[in-house]
Amino acid sequence: MKKLLSLIFTFILIIQPSFGFGIYKKIDFEKDSEPRASKILYEHMLKFENKTPEELKDFANIYPESVKAVEIDLNDDGKKEVVGLILSTYCMGTAGHSLFILQLENNEYKDITYIVNFSLCKSFYILKHKTNGYRDIKLYGSISYNFKPFIVKYKNGLYKNDIQTRGLERALRQ
Repeated sequence: MKKLLSLIFTFILIIQPSFGFGIYKKIDFEKDSEPRASKILYEHMLKFENKTPEELKDFANIYPESVKAVEIDLNDDGKKEVVGLILSTYCMGTAGHSLFILQLENNEYKDITYIVNFSLCKSFYILKHKTNGYRDIKLYGSISYNFKPFIVKYKNGLYKNDIQTRGLERALRQ
């Protein structure tokens, strides 16, 4: 019974976007990237790593053109969050590219993602459905997750991918 329900759920996740049901916005980071959003994410990374632009480039091969981001209001509060990625091996691995979602709090951007990795080979969707007031996000895992679709939800102040989080926690216990 569990396998049947899992199969049905996976089918719904796969078929839903192809018919356009439930999609708020489809994002292609190469085509849709916005200069302002990309600059915000780049500056966030400079501050997070406590590096100058030259140091960040030498340290992680991150430079302004390697950052792709868009601004979108995920919680309908009138303030747009920055959603993006950094095209650098520093921000990717076998699980895919790291997703960054920055939210403005007290004139400072805070990353509200925790272990969310995805494949750039597949589509990336912001969904109409919300969890805890924030839009859910549909993305696909990398080859290490068989390009399986994931729905990432906002819980306890963070966007998390429970499947990837459990995988990391299991690996750390070993």
